[in-house]
Amino acid sequence: VVWPIVPEVLLVLTVLAVPRHWLRWTATALVAGVMGGVATLALAASGVTLPQPLVTQPMRQFAATAVAADGATAVYRQPWSGVPYKGFAASAGEAQVSAGSFAVHSAVARGGRFVLVAGVTALVAVSLRRWRRFYPAAVCVLVAGFSGALWSVVTAWSP
Repeated sequence: VVWPIVPEVLLVLTVLAVPRHWLRWTATALVAGVMGGVATLALAASGVTLPQPLVTQPMRQFAATAVAADGATAVYRQPWSGVPYKGFAASAGEAQVSAGSFAVHSAVARGGRFVLVAGVTALVAVSLRRWRRFYPAAVCVLVAGFSGALWSVVTAWSP
């Protein structure tokens, strides 16, 4: 709930390695992510402030405003905003949003995206299985691309 982890990146890495387990890993990532969100919500509702590295004050404000306006459904704004899920979960806890409602909306909002990312990655991995020896290079490219994208998002949200 603290580390800057993006489940889609981990899904791509694991599904590229062994595409036949894409659905199992998607379900695992979804359940773990929702549980982390609910845990963050519960801690924030109890007054516990967790460290949120790479979450800027403008990101926190955006999430708080969205949750104040939309409650648990604010989580649908998360992927396109660039604000980490944990920011929305903490804001939902501070706003005393129902954990059950937040879990359901999180599962729907994140589940479709996880299935799409993992499913497409599985199709790509199966069609490119002849070139599996390039997996380490693909990991390097993915990590470098993700790092650049993360840096861009954090920089864009920096005060």
